[in-house]
Amino acid sequence: MTHAPSTQPLTPGEALHRHTSGDRSLEVMSALNHAAWEAYHAPWEVQPTEFPMDEPTPLPPLSPTEVRPITPDLLAAWLEEAEMPAFRHPKRVSLVDFKYGLRSDRCVQMRLYLSGKHADVLVLQWTCDKRIPPDQFVHALRLCNWWNNEYRWPRAMVEQDFRLARRA
Repeated sequence: MTHAPSTQPLTPGEALHRHTSGDRSLEVMSALNHAAWEAYHAPWEVQPTEFPMDEPTPLPPLSPTEVRPITPDLLAAWLEEAEMPAFRHPKRVSLVDFKYGLRSDRCVQMRLYLSGKHADVLVLQWTCDKRIPPDQFVHALRLCNWWNNEYRWPRAMVEQDFRLARRA
């Protein structure tokens, strides 16, 4: 509902009626502010021309030890601060590729994303492309099972490379 601006100031009743009908124009808000001032202040007090809430309140600087809710932007800032080259999917996943190095025989990937109903569970997934020879697969599987029985997190798993099994 729109109203044509009038040359006379609104009465408090008109301003209240227009406000309850959804009108949030400057004219209505100024009339309500003036009426509230008149109702709750002594006649000798000077009404301010500026309202302190017009300017946004600056946020205090964050402490590094302050607990904050985890967000995808917070994860991205952490990865950037740690100088990890990460690919960030627009929806949810950040992927970091650690390349082969002189001391490593595998390529490691780290995936970070938020899960859960309210996106408040951090999932950190490490994977590597280390190939386990078929004759050592049972030993690696037992080692993963032992780890998972002893410790709840992180979960360990081993996948069988069926390409090597077919060649044998």
